[in-house]
Amino acid sequence: MKERIQELIKDYKKTLLNGGKRVEIYKWDAILHFQDNWDPRAQDFHKMLQEALAKRENLLFQNTFGFLTKLGENFPNKLKNLLDCIYKEQDEFYTVYSNSRALADEYIVDLRKILNKENLNHQLDERAISFFLTLRNPEKYYLYKADVYNTICDYLDREKEKKIGYKYKDFENIGDQFEAIIELDTELVSLYSEQIPDKVKFNSNKLIFQDIIYNVLVIDKSNSDFKTYMSRLFVDIKEDLESEEHPLAKHRWLDHNSKNYRLVSILPNTESIDVLELHYELYRYSKGICFEIHPEGTIEQQDRLKGFIRGFQKNNPDYKLVSWTSGNDKATSVKRDYKKIVPNSKITYSLKENDYEETKNKLAAQFKRLYSDFNEPLLKHIQMRNVESRNLKNNFIDWYINNTNSKYFDNEASKIDDYLSKNLALFSKNIFIVSIDNYREMIALIETTINENKAKFLKNHGAKDSGKLAAIVGKNNYQKFLLEYFKANKSSYVIEDNNQNNSLTINQILYGPPGTGKTYTLQNEYFKEYTVNETNLTRQQFLDQMISDLTWWQVLSMAVLDLGKVQANEILSHEVIQTKAKLSSSTNPRATVWGRLQAHTITECDNVNVSDRSEPRIFYKDENSNWSLIQKKLEEFYPEAISNLAKSKNFIADADKKIKNYEFVTFHQSFSYEDFVEGIKPVMEDGERDLGYEIQDGVFKKLCQRAKVDPDNNYAIFIDEINRGNVSAIFGELITLIEKDKRAGGTNELEVQLPYSKDKFSVPANLHIYGTMNTADRSVEALDTALRRRFTFKELMPNPSLLSDIQFDGFTLEEVLKTINERIEVLVDRDHTIGHSYFLSIDSGDAEALSTVFQNKIIPLLQEYFYHDYEKMALILGAGFVEQKKNNEVKFASFGNLDIPPIDTQLVLKDAIDNIEEAILLLLNKSDNQEVTKE
Repeated sequence: MKERIQELIKDYKKTLLNGGKRVEIYKWDAILHFQDNWDPRAQDFHKMLQEALAKRENLLFQNTFGFLTKLGENFPNKLKNLLDCIYKEQDEFYTVYSNSRALADEYIVDLRKILNKENLNHQLDERAISFFLTLRNPEKYYLYKADVYNTICDYLDREKEKKIGYKYKDFENIGDQFEAIIELDTELVSLYSEQIPDKVKFNSNKLIFQDIIYNVLVIDKSNSDFKTYMSRLFVDIKEDLESEEHPLAKHRWLDHNSKNYRLVSILPNTESIDVLELHYELYRYSKGICFEIHPEGTIEQQDRLKGFIRGFQKNNPDYKLVSWTSGNDKATSVKRDYKKIVPNSKITYSLKENDYEETKNKLAAQFKRLYSDFNEPLLKHIQMRNVESRNLKNNFIDWYINNTNSKYFDNEASKIDDYLSKNLALFSKNIFIVSIDNYREMIALIETTINENKAKFLKNHGAKDSGKLAAIVGKNNYQKFLLEYFKANKSSYVIEDNNQNNSLTINQILYGPPGTGKTYTLQNEYFKEYTVNETNLTRQQFLDQMISDLTWWQVLSMAVLDLGKVQANEILSHEVIQTKAKLSSSTNPRATVWGRLQAHTITECDNVNVSDRSEPRIFYKDENSNWSLIQKKLEEFYPEAISNLAKSKNFIADADKKIKNYEFVTFHQSFSYEDFVEGIKPVMEDGERDLGYEIQDGVFKKLCQRAKVDPDNNYAIFIDEINRGNVSAIFGELITLIEKDKRAGGTNELEVQLPYSKDKFSVPANLHIYGTMNTADRSVEALDTALRRRFTFKELMPNPSLLSDIQFDGFTLEEVLKTINERIEVLVDRDHTIGHSYFLSIDSGDAEALSTVFQNKIIPLLQEYFYHDYEKMALILGAGFVEQKKNNEVKFASFGNLDIPPIDTQLVLKDAIDNIEEAILLLLNKSDNQEVTKE
């Protein structure tokens, strides 16, 4: 191992000596700047930390920094507690890691709630913890990066540590061996000392260790040719644009010396939109190259642009939205919730000189076209976004007087105005100066201020005004007003988010006679609106979709498989467990995880005090409370765990795979609330003899859970034959919740407690409900009144014109269907007409197929309609299908004084139709043998 380390150091020194590389000075600059500005006793701790981290560059994930920023803005004391936890003197890195993550896990819940952002994550991982520790003590700690660790392990043929949280320790062990050699290499120390800032007084050997691996093994690995190629293209295209005096030449062009990408600012002046928030990107794929548009930045910046980006793509079909990964390599990548804009066609390239000029010219043309398409709507969006904040106090007071039952200050506007003005000083900002960009932050500020000053706001904490102010600015009044105001006035501020298809109706029933294509319409027109390509999914959406179909023990097995020997707390924080908890109806995921682990523990394990265990029994708990998997059991009961875990960690979208954001069910007399929402269902584990019972979620509740965690996409449940079930019993209390304004986020949002699980439940706004009903079974008027009031109805009637091209000798099927339905409407009603779909499969001239449809479809349907009243059937079908049967030879039995009925003849269906075309002509009154009907 020592020889391999010395070889690596030799290569590093060679490049330093030849001037081919420079030490990555920004790491030293970040440490020096932090140490100059760090002051744990600062009055404004959040502001101090922001400044101390100002030179962090790419050493800290943007997600982590964004989390700390939001935590400081909303809970400054919690931010300080978190940093105190990280910097508390402790022996083991893992102790710092686990304690700080546990605290961050607790704080992220509060932050998600106050910001109303379920997808917010702290990403306080080993890299982030090592970064903070190194800032304080670079002589004790190493800067850990996953790709650097994996690369050095591969180089040294060393087995990698698999357990999350313990990888840094192994990295540290490797670093200590490097450091011992670096210390003795005076030439190397002299070389790097010449490059690092003079202010540096600390021993830099630990930083140089990471610098050696990153530069020699990570960056240099087969990148030089592509780097040169990308830089040449970038510079030449810019020069061409300058010669044309194209506006793009005035933008900022940033050459990051990468083999894959180069950046161009989205605007010449980056004050309106920072480069990190949105930029053009020259991006090289393995088989193509193009200019794209990448949205990045903080979560707030993402939210500001998300609707605009989707709207642009919808109006410009030459481009597509593609899920993307930030970071320069897979090991350090972070999957985002937004999309980049990519042209549908990329430009092929090669490193051959003969191809260069053509590739460059095509790229320049593509870039100019992208700019032309994107720049004008972007400027319009910015103009709308930058509308000045408005003082909404008077608007609110008017709303308050007209919309509440409260009688504070006798609802006199002037008194309410005076009261609010006097109490504004309690808030750090004027809460009535609000814009589209900050109104949610203002709501968060109000909540934070109330929670941190309960004695001044809340009645039960002794507030002098008995809680008036908290009530007036609280969720049911001022905060509700803000939500309603900016929703109603959204068009005056920003371009509408076009992600939701406004042509889709939330609750709709397709109704009509049988055979009119109701189910066909769902399958061929509606399903596609709720189907997405896997390429449109973020990694988290892919996880949601995969894990929604798995049981708790299956998800637990994936987590333990990934973590190795692990304690229950670590299992709980694994992303697959967090995802399952989010999708589950469990109100206490910790208890659920603990209970499922014990229930599925092997019988031979004495460290679990549970006698009633379930199959499959695949877990083991040792005397130190570490959980592990029994590999053979896993391979027997859930072999897919390995592949599913790999897919979850290395999500690569399959362009050909479709993801269904819908469910299809058929109602019938036995379909119940327990099938649809939730209920107690019998269960019997494999190998068990006793029957057990558990609360299981129904199809609708499961789909609601999926829709709730994916608000950017629409979901739907399709209910075939909705009128055949007992709708009131199946929907239960949900019949109220499905109304548009009663759904989650609606103006009159309602939440109910479900009867079995006791879960709080509401229906998300992005879940649509569609039904079909056959009017021959039941008319719309006969439906439950509550159901009719909550659905819109779309009638699908027979369309004979669809059959105009299906021709036979002397007639078309359009004529046949039209004639039959005219007669049915007279004899019954239009709800019992016959649909065109029965005839669509017939080819012109195919008499056999026509005969089969009449014998197997049309005639049985008419028999059902007319209850075997063959006189009416004869009026509809004619003598080709119905005949007279003579009964004068029938001998009845004598029975007392009963008279024999005078039935000499009766009408019956013909046993066989020898000539279907002739029969149809008779039906249409076109046959030369029409006199047959006059007997």
